[in-house]
Amino acid sequence: MSEQRLHQTLSWRCEELSRKSRANPQLRPKGSSHLWARSHLKRLASAMLPAPPGRREQRAVCSEHKVALQPIFGFSFSPGALLMPYHVGVAQELAELSFINDTTPLAGTSAGSILVSCIAGGVPYDSMTAALKELIGDLRQNGTLGRVAPLLRTFLEELLPADIHTRMTQRSISVGITKVQYGNNQRPLRGLTIRNFYSKEDVINAITASGWTPFWIGNGLTVEFRDYGPCIDGMPTVLFPEPAPQCSQVVKVCSTSSSILTRFGIVEQNEVQICPDLQRKRYNGQMKFSAVELALMALNPYEDDVIDELVALGREDAAIWANSVGECNSTYVD
Repeated sequence: MSEQRLHQTLSWRCEELSRKSRANPQLRPKGSSHLWARSHLKRLASAMLPAPPGRREQRAVCSEHKVALQPIFGFSFSPGALLMPYHVGVAQELAELSFINDTTPLAGTSAGSILVSCIAGGVPYDSMTAALKELIGDLRQNGTLGRVAPLLRTFLEELLPADIHTRMTQRSISVGITKVQYGNNQRPLRGLTIRNFYSKEDVINAITASGWTPFWIGNGLTVEFRDYGPCIDGMPTVLFPEPAPQCSQVVKVCSTSSSILTRFGIVEQNEVQICPDLQRKRYNGQMKFSAVELALMALNPYEDDVIDELVALGREDAAIWANSVGECNSTYVD
């Protein structure tokens, strides 16, 4: 039977069932109207058959419209301090595999917030790695205590475009920060998720607050951010900020061992999808960098070749996750 004949037959059956259901209410499904038969068979026909020649283009347009509604995956990047090269490797691999594109929901805290701001600003991944080598090299040569914040500000001023605040606001890029509430014994720390930005300076201030590790990143226990008052690193309250807009699955990326975080009750078992623990699948149950080594590297500058290794590990772990998923982020749902 031809495609046109099938459409005509199904249309005739819709009319027949509708007519019978109007004449005899007992034929109608409980709680449904007499239009049930028509709508049911039309949905069946739409699922089984291509659109008639004159309507295929219209259906394609509708499909393109649905694509923009809700992506399957959004990505949230954890704090990591100097382990940011791992995040860069993960994001670079995901971008090459089409999981991260210009509309993918992104969120991050501390090092993660630096990464997502660079992605929103269109900074090439090789440029991120080169800038990290320069920043970590300076800290390695001249020390870290109280020097990270001013170097980070220079790093961001050079990398980020002048309209970064507009780009991040339009994409609803999420940055996690912890507000310190002095005098509130019941809730001394409050998590903030910032998605609206007013200038490039405001973006840099938000990233600085998001990564404010007391006395290590800069002088002082806290840093002021907008009218929120004193703030610190988002890790205690917003370890993985929620990406916006809504997506079907938030993929959590952690630059350190998630098994250690699980042991201390910081994250739940299997809560993190991409992390260095995936190395166990490649190195006979062992991690190339142990959890202790990663923790030390987060606060102590290391050599350029280690930066390259971390980027490579991030790429490998992202590829393992992508292979387990099997579909790229070009697939969307309603």
